[in-house]
Formats: sequence, C-alpha cells, structure tokens
Amino acid sequence: MADTVSLFVNDLGGNPIARVLPIAKAFQKADYEVEILGFLFEGDEELHSSYLAEVEPLAIQTSLHPAELFPNVRRLAHAASGDIVYAFKPIMTTLAPALYAARIVEDRPLLLDVEDEEVYGDQSWSLEATWRKLFRGWRLGTSWKYTRLLQLFRRSVDAVTVVSTKLQRRYGGTLLRHGPDEEEFHPDRKFNANGSVRKKWGLPEARKLAVFTGTPRSHKGLDTLSQALSRPECREWDFVLVGPNENEYARSVKEKLPRRSHFLGAQPYGQVPELLSVADAVPIPQKKTSFAEAQVPAKLLDAMAMARPIVASRVGDLPKILGDGKRGWLMEPGDPASLAQSLSDISQHPKGAATRARRARQWYGTHASTTAIEEKLSAILKRVR
Repeated sequence: MADTVSLFVNDLGGNPIARVLPIAKAFQKADYEVEILGFLFEGDEELHSSYLAEVEPLAIQTSLHPAELFPNVRRLAHAASGDIVYAFKPIMTTLAPALYAARIVEDRPLLLDVEDEEVYGDQSWSLEATWRKLFRGWRLGTSWKYTRLLQLFRRSVDAVTVVSTKLQRRYGGTLLRHGPDEEEFHPDRKFNANGSVRKKWGLPEARKLAVFTGTPRSHKGLDTLSQALSRPECREWDFVLVGPNENEYARSVKEKLPRRSHFLGAQPYGQVPELLSVADAVPIPQKKTSFAEAQVPAKLLDAMAMARPIVASRVGDLPKILGDGKRGWLMEPGDPASLAQSLSDISQHPKGAATRARRARQWYGTHASTTAIEEKLSAILKRVR
C-alpha cells in the first residue's frame, strides 16, 4: 500500500494552492497518496474557484478567534492520516496542526515549506507598530504574536523547503521551485489551430497580447504595465487579465486602457495552458518590496513551461531564473519605459523571442517541472525517514 502525505494548507477559500498543487502532483508521480487539509474561514464556503477541479481537500470551517481556532487546530491535526506531514507556511493555521499531528498524535516525519514573507513581512517597529504587535490583536489566532511564538518550535521540523534564495538565507533548507506539470503545460499541445483560442475567448486576432494570470495585487505592478502599454512603442499590444477583475488594481488598468483590455475573469487552472498558448508575452512587473523579493510567482513558471516570452522585474530571484536575460527580458521595477521597450523588442524580433522562450522551457524542465520537484522531494524523504 502506498504511503500517504498530509499537506496542511492555509486559507482554502483564498488562493493557497498555486504552490501546493505542483508539489502534490510530484508526490503522486512518486507513487504517494496525497491528502490536503486546511481551514475555511468565516465568509468562505468552498475552495478557491480556480482549483475546484484540481483537488478535494479536507476542510474545517472556523473563525479566527482563538477560542474556536485553537480547538480546530487540534481537530485538523487528528484528521491527518498521512505517514508524512508537510506544513505549507510557518503560521498558526498550518504549522500548528502539522506539529500537533507529527509530534503529539503520532511520531511522523515533519516537513515545512516557506513560500513568502508572511511572518516577517511587516518589519516596522515604530511605537504604534510595536504596541499593535505585542499588546493588541489577541482576538485573532493568526496575529503576529501567536505566529512569532510558533517560531520557537520551528527547529523541531525534520526538513525545510523554500521557494527563493532570500528565504533560504533565513530558513535554510532545500530550494524548491513550483512549476506546473510538464505534460499539461507543454507548448506542443494543439490549442490554437486556426486561431480557435482567440475566437473562443473573444480576443482580437490581429493584436499582440500581454497576458497576466492571477489575482491583481499592489506588489504585482499592474500600474506599471498599464503605463507601459499606453506608450507609443506598445500601440499594437492589448492587455488580457485571467483572474479576478473586481479589485482596484484591475479597474485602474481598465480605466487607462478601456478599448485594449480584455478581462476573462477567474478561470479553472486547467484552462491556463490554453490561454497562455495565445500570449505574445507574459509581463511580470513585480515591484521592489520585501514580499515580492521573497516570492517566485507561479505565473512565471507557468509561462516558462509553455515557452512564452517573459518580461520580469529585476526583483528577488527573477533575474537568476531568467538567466540575466538569456531566458527572457528583464526590466527595472516600477519603470514603464523599460517594460515598453522589452515588449517592443519581443514584437520586432520574434525569432529572438522564440529562442529565449525555448531556453526558458529547458530551464524549467531541469529545475521546476514535476519531475524535477519529485527528484528533490525523494532526496529529502530519504534523509528524514
């Protein structure tokens, strides 16, 4: 009978699966059974819509009040049936139940994954911030003080995986990039015969398409992208958003580019390869923030897998992943002129763009594909079991 891995995931009603799903598929490729466990917080009734077809998690509904959350941490821990326990993020809703499951319920190998700066992101220590962190917020079980207390137990984990070199310097462990399945995301799949994908989604046939997948957030630089597309050198480019379009960042692009914006809404993750197949470029104009420097956006690795031309900011590990420009274009963060010039270069030199995109696909296959993830996880499990 195959061993089972229990993956503890934060906030199932949000968007936590982008990193978890590739790792879960790598375990399955290595013949492990996988179960995903997590919380649905007040106001959320089901898993984030993009991943409903991908996973069937065991979810417990809870509020964030400690009197309800902490007993539910124990309930979630007891629900884990895995031979191996894996916590995604070192926070109360994931590491706490994973520690309980692997150290109290039953002695099992315990892994921890770190994908962003959620714990250390706000490093302000003004008098007001210190008062807020230390003496307020007791009614939220996920507040800073509880999370920092949990860090005292971090050294009891058996192995750590991290997404970026910045996080590796802080947590140690193995660098693990989270690219998609190499068969599902493959540029040779026949999505777009006779322009059928553009017709299906109502996209213009004669325009260059800059495709952005995911939820618009402040650190993702959509304002920089809209400014770049407004420049004369990008007059042939349209913007396509595959993701939620209700928030202020999406609306700001629509206001700036009303006739050149195409909002397709949040789509099932299984549709992403098809939509990327018509992308003439995938812009990733991350801003230079502490949070962005610690991340590796899933959309970057998705685009690399599909061999699409990429323009990304010189932030965090993005220059290293793109080979300092050999596997894509690099722009200065917050610089629309730099982004516009890169998009112009892509449209004017399609053969060069295709060459860099092929190199990106090759790098992804070696470092971030399901096979590459499986090899790293297998090496880790040999050490801890």
